[in-house]
Amino acid sequence: MPGIVALGAACSIAQKEMSKNAESIGDLRNYLETELLKIDETSVNGIVEKRLYNTSNILFCGADSAAVIMGLNSTDDNLPIIAVSNGSACTSASIEPSHVLTAMGLDEIAAFSFIWFSVGKFNTKTK
Repeated sequence: MPGIVALGAACSIAQKEMSKNAESIGDLRNYLETELLKIDETSVNGIVEKRLYNTSNILFCGADSAAVIMGLNSTDDNLPIIAVSNGSACTSASIEPSHVLTAMGLDEIAAFSFIWFSVGKFNTKTK
């Protein structure tokens, strides 16, 4: 019973904060993209007007996404300093390129050069 009550309270809080969080997280995602797109040969994948407010899929042309992700780890604890992935959650154990990206017409090399970034309400411009 306590778990059910807690879930109800959490849902109520989430509902009250949802619009504010969507706006602030979207602004943070846009800031992240603006900074990443300053890197030569980068681009956003997808239709920017029709996507989730908390994620971004960036092409680092010619880069190995796994190597880039390893470079994002903190030197203190070897953990990522931001939530990133080079594939969807349903294919995280696969060594194949993203089936979503290949279905969009990208070749295998390009599909291995994309990184998904996710931000949340606890992220800031500095972390």
